[in-house]
Amino acid sequence: MRTGALTIAVALLALGSAQSATVAVSSSASLPSGCSLHVAEDGVAEQSAPCTTTLRTAGKHAVAWIETSSSISRFVTDVTEGATVSASNLVRHGAVSFPADRKLLPGESIRLISLIAQEPGPASHPLFVRDVTSTRETPSMPAAKIVAILIDEKGRALGVSPRMSVLPGATSTLWPERPKRGDTMVALFLSRPSTSPKTALDVAIADSAGTQRPSELVDGSNSLFAIWYALTGPSAQITLASHDYYIAQEQVDAQAGSVTLIERSLRPLPTLKVAIGALPQRRLRDKPVMSLELSAAGSESSLKSVSAEPGTVYAFEKMPVALLMLDLHIGEFVLQKQVDLTKGDDTTINIPLEPLIISGTVYRGETPVKARLTFLQKGAPLIAETDDVGAFEVTLWQPRHYIVETLAADRPSSPPFSQDVAITASTKFDIHVPAGTIVARVFDVADGKQVEQAQIMVRNRWSDEKGSSSNVRSIAATGELTELPPQRPGTSEIQAFAPGYENATPVVVAIDETTGSIVVPLPLKRGENPHSLRIMLGTRPAAGAEIATFSGERMVWHAVADETGQISMPEQYRGVRLIIRHRDAATEVTLAPGDVITLTQPAPPLVIRVIHRDETTVGPAPATLTVRGHLTIAEGAFATWSLGATGPDGMVTLRGLLPEPLRIMATQKKPAQVRKDDYYRMSTVIPFPWPAVVTLKLADE
Repeated sequence: MRTGALTIAVALLALGSAQSATVAVSSSASLPSGCSLHVAEDGVAEQSAPCTTTLRTAGKHAVAWIETSSSISRFVTDVTEGATVSASNLVRHGAVSFPADRKLLPGESIRLISLIAQEPGPASHPLFVRDVTSTRETPSMPAAKIVAILIDEKGRALGVSPRMSVLPGATSTLWPERPKRGDTMVALFLSRPSTSPKTALDVAIADSAGTQRPSELVDGSNSLFAIWYALTGPSAQITLASHDYYIAQEQVDAQAGSVTLIERSLRPLPTLKVAIGALPQRRLRDKPVMSLELSAAGSESSLKSVSAEPGTVYAFEKMPVALLMLDLHIGEFVLQKQVDLTKGDDTTINIPLEPLIISGTVYRGETPVKARLTFLQKGAPLIAETDDVGAFEVTLWQPRHYIVETLAADRPSSPPFSQDVAITASTKFDIHVPAGTIVARVFDVADGKQVEQAQIMVRNRWSDEKGSSSNVRSIAATGELTELPPQRPGTSEIQAFAPGYENATPVVVAIDETTGSIVVPLPLKRGENPHSLRIMLGTRPAAGAEIATFSGERMVWHAVADETGQISMPEQYRGVRLIIRHRDAATEVTLAPGDVITLTQPAPPLVIRVIHRDETTVGPAPATLTVRGHLTIAEGAFATWSLGATGPDGMVTLRGLLPEPLRIMATQKKPAQVRKDDYYRMSTVIPFPWPAVVTLKLADE
């Protein structure tokens, strides 16, 4: 048995009040000798009387059973609305007593739970649960295994017993012990609504050591009881596998020495309705083929996919309680919306069909040219071709920022010109691809020969009506001369790297509208002691793993592992903080990498929502993170495969995280402006396993 804190959540169904009703024993069979009828109601003292007597409930949730001198009902019967109780399902019973030196404090009680197994189905019965308010009582229970919980006057669990045996005709003594130092003993009741299908419920608890199955579990028509005796803290989450219902996600306190009592009940999975607007009256060239696709945020796999038509409402029942991504495919265009179902409420999403007609002309310098425009989006990009004189028209369907790559038809092997364009309405805009050409020549300074496996990093800085901007691109050297992406007027800082070579001094090139063709020499000198680093994914090479180091918000070195997982690291970056990432692994942050770094399995993506103090959504807000160390925005973005900031909807999804608690702060300050003591005072520790969505308030307010 593993050591560590144990947490058992308790969830009880609030069945509501009912009218006063009568309870009697069925007369279909002769009554056994010494037969007595027992009725227990919420908050009402247990009633008992001879089986020939009719009892009346007080109008609260009630169950009833029969006892004789040697037998007891196998299961209780729900008599909330009145019912007859059968005397045909009796089994041997035993009695439960409590140590003479133990007393209950005012308001405390002991809850006895029978672990008699039953198959959920139409004939299933409520669990046999009996509350005791005095240690002088010796209540009868079916001869079977039981568990007892000590509950205080506020409904909190104070102690849990181990599984005990109630022997036929004998008295078994037990006491639900308070947790000892280093342990936490708790229990779970998960209640079923009256409309719940009587199918088996699969519950578990996810703690820091993984998914743990219950040590004991018994399932009835009204609720499920489960107990775990060895969870690992400091926190955990109850998980439920069901196609019909869910339970509210909440972190369970699994601190050593604590007892947690949580009341939860099943809720039906929500329904999502998607209302697609009608096509506009103005005539489109062609009616686009449409389809709807739903997926969980941060996941590539599809949950639902259907063909779609304009002016139609689609209902998706039993959706997961999570943050979802909705993709409406309109021809080759992908319109994306986030759908927040984390509260479990039924939701309707309206998608008006408002085409954005974008037209213009592509120029190289001042000369119109035929070109191909690529609008990057989820999945396959949207492609638009110009005519022979550079004129184009493309239909988009969603206002947002677009990365537009432009490639002139007469230079198909050149890198494309990339722009970030905000498009909010139908408009005309022209694309001016810089006319100048920059070619890099990477060579060995000793013999002038071409250097193999070289990488070229280009940082273009410019100023325009939006202010100062920059763009960093890393490309592989191709042949003796490598054409670089078109560079905007301003400056370009160009640097080459290669295995076995020292880093060259960056070359800074000034660029203006008159810049023509430039060849930039990038000589490399062989390093005397190049450090080779191998990146592994378990036992296999981490081909494609990336390594980078930053100076403030500037990436100063970047390399990609080859098919053997090898990276040659320049000597000047030994002892500098390195960030190593791979699509299939958790990001590693290290100062002393050694010769081999083995990456570990990543945690699932972490979805974060940032809000103001008044709980309104924050727009773009950089999130200062820690991933094994305080990271800048640029470092955090690289480490988590994100922008390092929220989007316009206040959301950000972080990947590549380690499966452990994470400290994070949402701020609109630059990292250098955040003092260390303020960071630790205002940041939030996110426990692992992650909640479905983490909501953070902006720390600056």
